[in-house]
Amino acid sequence: MIALLDGAIPTALLEAAAGHPVQRPLSLLHMARAEGRRDKHIFFLAERDAQIPFALIKWGSGAAAAGLQREQDALARMRHLPD
Repeated sequence: MIALLDGAIPTALLEAAAGHPVQRPLSLLHMARAEGRRDKHIFFLAERDAQIPFALIKWGSGAAAAGLQREQDALARMRHLPD
């Protein structure tokens, strides 16, 4: 799984999420299905040998994918609200 993520995510995107140049190879600190859900997965992405993740990746299929899109849309709207 990590080889897939490491190769599929552009370096610029990873570095934007981390806030600094990312050391490869990447690693998954934790990978799990959302509690009680077979159609939703959560990945905590970290740099090699890191103890703290720099990104959280959520992946879903079916209804979970639609829910994640609604969540993403809500977060995008919140980013544009005044302080």
